[in-house]
Amino acid sequence: MFEERRERGKFAAASPQAVARGGKSRQASGGIHALQRMIGNRSAIQLLKRHVSEVAGVSVRLTDSDKLENDHTGSNQPSSEQAPIQGIFAVQAGLIQEDTGNGMVDKVASLNIGDRPKGIFGNEDGGHATSWEVYCDLVRKKLVGKPFLEACEILYQLMDNVDRLPTNSRTDDLQGIAKTNFQEANTVLETKKALVESLVGLEQNQLTMMSLSIFQGGVAAYLQFRNTMPLSAVYRGKGMEKGSGEPDKLAKVRYVESGNTTWSGKGAAPNLNRTETLQSMWGLLDYSVIQFLLDNNDPDSEPGIRIVDGMLNEDEMDEESQELTEEQEEGINEELAERVGLVIAQHLMTMQEAYPVAFEQSNMGSEESVTAYLKARFASMPTNKEDKKKKKSKDVDPVSGDLIPLIINSINTWHEWAQVVPDEDDDEKLSFPHEQESIEEEDDSEEF
Repeated sequence: MFEERRERGKFAAASPQAVARGGKSRQASGGIHALQRMIGNRSAIQLLKRHVSEVAGVSVRLTDSDKLENDHTGSNQPSSEQAPIQGIFAVQAGLIQEDTGNGMVDKVASLNIGDRPKGIFGNEDGGHATSWEVYCDLVRKKLVGKPFLEACEILYQLMDNVDRLPTNSRTDDLQGIAKTNFQEANTVLETKKALVESLVGLEQNQLTMMSLSIFQGGVAAYLQFRNTMPLSAVYRGKGMEKGSGEPDKLAKVRYVESGNTTWSGKGAAPNLNRTETLQSMWGLLDYSVIQFLLDNNDPDSEPGIRIVDGMLNEDEMDEESQELTEEQEEGINEELAERVGLVIAQHLMTMQEAYPVAFEQSNMGSEESVTAYLKARFASMPTNKEDKKKKKSKDVDPVSGDLIPLIINSINTWHEWAQVVPDEDDDEKLSFPHEQESIEEEDDSEEF
């Protein structure tokens, strides 16, 4: 596996700079597994922590060689073997070696991701728009099953392309602690990206133990950045940000992505049609976050929003507030639509990368899919404080529906709409639940 060098009886990894210059440091044959067999797992980890973490900024966590080989299934889907590291945020890459016919090549067999990193609110839990597990599945989909050097190139591209993500356009609108947390995550990302870049273009025999640590640190930095982006989360108060039944939706999406071969949910594996897959895909976007973005105007609890002329926090408005000018109304509607548009566009991009098979089969990336989702959601959204105190009623005027064309236009800036592919197993309307329903209908039992 990776080669290492010994100086005065101690293990020492060559610097990434030295490796990038062609591996000029003196190296001897051997690797992770050889070191583990010689001195044992615990001792190897302690040595690696001392010699590697100062450069890579992440603790190395190793699995013994037999377990690595047994864990590898040739699939980049999450499995029960990839249980999260409890209590801390860390990334552990499991590696195996494969004979390509031209020599042995290291391959990424698994990515074990523990807990969560700090987010836009620091250590406080916020309500996240896109499920955290989707980001974890994204890096697994991209990296697991790939030769290590190829995975390094893919990881570098992921890190280098974050500027193209829709909500990153709102970084200048961050303030206070959210701005500080984002800047810290961005600094870590840029530092780790430079280290990952030093691995791109290397040969197998130039890799060192530090290379593995750099790779793990890069994955961790990317995930932390995604967790700290503008409009990635809202804060509704302590104890308010609990999960909303996403494990079932996640299990269904993963099942479809696996080609209906790997079911991790409860009970028997389901027989999902396109509609059910589509609903599960949209279910990994927390619609209550979208509602919060529409109903509130507090930059501290909604990092990344803009306050435009005539816009007040709901708590500051009385029922007899002054009428807005037509220009103010247009400006407010455009800002509200862009908030939602950026979040949805980013969700679509993320889902497409994490679950390309399910994304295509469900037609999630079509304009019809997005429109149906918005209509279904806006149909049941209370539009003012008074309505929120009442049960859902068809008398509630869903004025938010007027924003749908503006939201679609905002998404169009970032997302290329997919063409609808007919499915002989689904009826034409079934692919887009609620599109045919009136937004005044009271029965929403089958909504997203």
